[in-house]
Amino acid sequence: MMRFSRCNLYRKCLIEPIIVCLALLVCFPAAAQTRGPGGVVRTNNQASASIERVALVIGNSNYVKGQLRNPVSDALAMSEKLQNMGFQVISGHDLSWQQMRRKVKIFGRRLRQGGVGLFYFAGHGVQVRGQNYLIPVRAEIYNEEEVPEEALGLNYVLARMAAAHSQLNIVILDACRDNPYERSFRIGGAQGLAQVKAPRGTVIAFAGAVSRVAWKHLKEKNIKITAESSGASVANSKLIGKSDADFALMQNDIAFYAHRGTVMFRKPNNNLLGCMTLYPETIQIVARKDAGIRSVADLKGKRVSIGLIGSGTSENAKQILAAYGLKPSDLRVHQIKSSQAADYVKDGRLDAYFNTTAVGAAHIIDTFFLVPCMIVPIEGPEADALLKKHPFFTKDVVKPGIYKGSDAPVNTVAVMAMLTAGSHLEADLVYGIMKAIYSDLAQIKKAHAKLDSIKLDTALNGMCLPLHPGARRYFKEKGIL
Repeated sequence: MMRFSRCNLYRKCLIEPIIVCLALLVCFPAAAQTRGPGGVVRTNNQASASIERVALVIGNSNYVKGQLRNPVSDALAMSEKLQNMGFQVISGHDLSWQQMRRKVKIFGRRLRQGGVGLFYFAGHGVQVRGQNYLIPVRAEIYNEEEVPEEALGLNYVLARMAAAHSQLNIVILDACRDNPYERSFRIGGAQGLAQVKAPRGTVIAFAGAVSRVAWKHLKEKNIKITAESSGASVANSKLIGKSDADFALMQNDIAFYAHRGTVMFRKPNNNLLGCMTLYPETIQIVARKDAGIRSVADLKGKRVSIGLIGSGTSENAKQILAAYGLKPSDLRVHQIKSSQAADYVKDGRLDAYFNTTAVGAAHIIDTFFLVPCMIVPIEGPEADALLKKHPFFTKDVVKPGIYKGSDAPVNTVAVMAMLTAGSHLEADLVYGIMKAIYSDLAQIKKAHAKLDSIKLDTALNGMCLPLHPGARRYFKEKGIL
């Protein structure tokens, strides 16, 4: 949640964090840091001893190539500090690939829903094609193609943290050191890691960035913002509806349902208005290549997860199937969470699964890595009819190279993350926030790679709510309306 305050007026803006990934990338040799999701994150029972806290701490120093002096001692110090803070600490030093994976599996099993999980790694880390890998001490890497086989992908860790549904997940990487294998890499495995892609944390990055930019531009008007966590889109819409919040980051399809009073909402939320759309949450249909699925129409009769009952993914799946003349009953339907569906695809219990999430999600990367898969295209006249019927959809493309074996762009559709505001807010305040955001987009985009998608000329793509008067005034001034 972001809190907007002006004089004695205390305002709130809600965000939707499922995974909060605080990535501390310490670059060698300087101590410069690249921030992940920003803002002030608070949890309701932050000081409560009843919250289970589990940490995995790994320090690798004794490498076959490129020995490091400090990681083991840094990891020992971190373990001691975390134990003093009440964490159950799983630790390991100078680990092989097998030992690192075993520690991660133990870590994943101990995480509890509603608790706190923390992963700390110190040692060599490299990026290859935008993906981050943590290097075991016995790794033998002669070219970049060998990295996924010899190193532990960070997404492997993130997937297990995501599956635990913890209240808060924290990732600290002291792994941005010189790449000892750089001369062997065709594309130069470059110093430093890629920005961590924790999709659901992106809204926190945006909230924190907005808080800094708004304070910079609006402090003379005594407007101040801090970022805090809240529930998901459904909860946020209800808080806006009761005027218990002023601004909220939501998925636009959920905002559409809330405003209309359909699907999971019993009555219309007329207090919910639109400000801007931000970045896509892409509908990705992951299918095994051996399942014979080349289009949505081929899903008929197949074993397919369409998402949990009542979830946004489930509604998106039904809408897409209907555009192709199908009903869920035409499929052998499962309704399970995405991480479980990914496991079912890997072991052959499912042919495909729907997921509405950011491109590059950890569980999808892991599935493609272990099993030959493809993203099923959503395109052609069926996609056009879908967009015409459901205004919250927009066209999107899954670019090549993001998933293993995916060498060509795939057309699909997406819903959009969006900034909403309560109708009770005065137009001048909303106008001021909009102007601050677009006047300093360069600063906003530094917070997270996903925020590169924010552009003034696409701010109304997928806009499915009436605009707040302050937002409408800003877009008219800029010639967008």
